[in-house]
Amino acid sequence: MKQEFLTEVVKSPEQPTPQTNDKGYRKLGWIVLGLFVGVFGLWAALAPLESAVPASGKVIVASSNQIIQHLEGGIVKSIHVSDGAQVKKGDDLIVLDDTQAASQLNIIESQYYEALALESRLIAERDHKSTITFSPELTNVDAKTRTIITENQRREFSARAFASDNEIAILTQRIEQMKNQIDGLQSIVESKTALARSYRDEVKEWEVLYAQQLIDKIRLRDIKRQVLTTEGEVANAKADIARLKAQINEINTQKLSIKANFIKDVVSQL
Repeated sequence: MKQEFLTEVVKSPEQPTPQTNDKGYRKLGWIVLGLFVGVFGLWAALAPLESAVPASGKVIVASSNQIIQHLEGGIVKSIHVSDGAQVKKGDDLIVLDDTQAASQLNIIESQYYEALALESRLIAERDHKSTITFSPELTNVDAKTRTIITENQRREFSARAFASDNEIAILTQRIEQMKNQIDGLQSIVESKTALARSYRDEVKEWEVLYAQQLIDKIRLRDIKRQVLTTEGEVANAKADIARLKAQINEINTQKLSIKANFIKDVVSQL
């Protein structure tokens, strides 16, 4: 019996495998995935942000309390606002103590007016003026300060002018002394030239007498030596005159250099 059953099973025709269609399941899966992505995107766009990933950027406070800070800082003298107060552009928030600022302002103003007075003095020196014409802007400073500033520049003006003029005066005096020496040497040249001329005439007369054998040759030689000596003194005096004139030219150049350097110094400070 068992053998027959097995024989029937073996001989029975093979049953076909049932076909399964999953197209509907895949379509359902895509619909669910689309709904999930849409709902999550909508939530991400509308939900309030309670945490974030650190990243570089700039945060601007729109409504919370803001910190105010002065550009240079200082000591607070008074506060015109309180916590939570609303302010608008141009309102005074705090007042800083101006003691230090006022002191610095006074120093800067003093330096400015001193510079104005200095400029006036330099212009007077550049233009070879005998007095300083100060800037009208100095009238903006108080009388005491103005007097101190202008008097300082007047003293400087006088001292510098005296130093320069004194240096030039010394050189001028040296030139005058040399000119006097030249005048003395010129007189020597003239007198020695005349003496040499006289000696030469005398030599001619002695030569006539010597030719007539009325005098000896020794006397004639003495007269000729006197001529040479006198002519040498004339030449030396002329050389001294030329040397003194060259020194005068050098001193005049020094005088011009002093004036030029003075003006150069003035212009460099303007």
